[in-house]
Amino acid sequence: MADCSLALENLFLAANSIGLGTCYINQLHWLRNDSKFREFLFELGIPKEHTICSSAIVGYIDTPTIGPLRKEGTINIIK
Repeated sequence: MADCSLALENLFLAANSIGLGTCYINQLHWLRNDSKFREFLFELGIPKEHTICSSAIVGYIDTPTIGPLRKEGTINIIK
């Protein structure tokens, strides 16, 4: 589970670097044993014996978000 999350983090960083947005989706993990859902995944080419840990969506962003501007050399200490 942790390895899958780390792999998705790398996917998110790569997508962001080329201007794409991402969103982590955990619900597929909870649906992994639903027979109709598993059949749908099989039709997509995902073998029935594979375990779903997590998933994501990737796409174009309508309005890119920009993080807060930071002053160079500023350090915030949180206690």
